[in-house]
Formats: sequence, structure tokens, C-alpha cells
Amino acid sequence: MKTKSKKKFIIIVGKSASGKTTLADYLCKRFGYRKYKTTTTRPIRKGESWKDYNFISTNRFLNKLSKNEFIEYKSYNVFNNGIEDIWYYGTPILKHFRFNPFKYVIVLTLDGAIEFANYYGNENCEMIYLDCPNDMREVRARCRSQGNFDMKEWKRRLKADDEDFPIDKVKHYCRIINVTDKYVEDIAEEI
Repeated sequence: MKTKSKKKFIIIVGKSASGKTTLADYLCKRFGYRKYKTTTTRPIRKGESWKDYNFISTNRFLNKLSKNEFIEYKSYNVFNNGIEDIWYYGTPILKHFRFNPFKYVIVLTLDGAIEFANYYGNENCEMIYLDCPNDMREVRARCRSQGNFDMKEWKRRLKADDEDFPIDKVKHYCRIINVTDKYVEDIAEEI
């Protein structure tokens, strides 16, 4: 069975711990999408690998940024193990995308998704917003933190997510999929 989308890029957006990476990985494994990896300076989490992100140093990121190698980027002031830090995320430019036959899936912020679609053309992109309740997101965040859950950082993320995903803007740009009581297979079928 194939997904319904005919677009070159499926852009998955949603608040922290809403299931974006899990869905992207499933679309790659089950439907043959290629993962369009973003770049980050944040530390790799337990269980992650280089298939999830391009993990680089802050200095290297800023060097690439100065050379205009990203479509879009964002920085976050975070608490990492109780210490203030800045993490950068950026979307590298995919060269020759028009000449390859592949379909891609990428996980971005809403603003990043809009910039991405503007760069590659809205006709080539479908934005999917994963709507997930806060209590469910917290359970997921606690599970993936493997005992290192930082409530101060979680509260910061909740506030940032509310600012980054205003519902009117989400409705304007994205197809919304409610993930409550759904398996990843069900969500993928909706796409």
C-alpha cells in the first residue's frame, strides 16, 4: 500500500514529543521515503544515531550559517542537565532535488516548514501537523529522557511550543492529524 501524498516532500511539524521522528522513521521504513536530515548542535540522545540528525559543533554550525548553507535555522536557549545552553537547528540545502526520483520526509518547526516550502515550492510540499495532548507528550518526553527528565526544561518547551504553534497559523498551513489513540501505522495511512 502506498501513502496518499503525491508530494516530493512530506514535512512533519508538531510540538515536542508529539511523535514526529517516529512517524518520519516509519514512512522511510514502510513506504520508502528518504529522510531529509536537519543539522543540530544539541547533544545526541541515548537511542539516537546519525540517521536522525547531522550532529555538529556550534562553531561548525555557525561557519555553515555564514556560508548560507541552510534554508532556515533556529536557535533555542535551553537547560541541559541544569546548565543554560544554546542549541542550533538548521535545514541544509539539498542539491539537485529536482533531478532525483526520491520522495523525502523531514521534521521541522512550523516556521521552518514554511521557509522550506517557499524554497522548494509549495506545490512540492505537504505539511502535516501532529496534534498531541500535553499529558501524552509529557509521558513520551519522560520515556525518552530515560531518567534524566528535567521539569524546568519541559516547562520551557511547553511555553516555546505554544508560541511556535499558534493554532490559526497551523490551520492555515498544515493538514492536522490528531494522534490520540492512534498507532504510527494509522497516522501513516492518513498521509
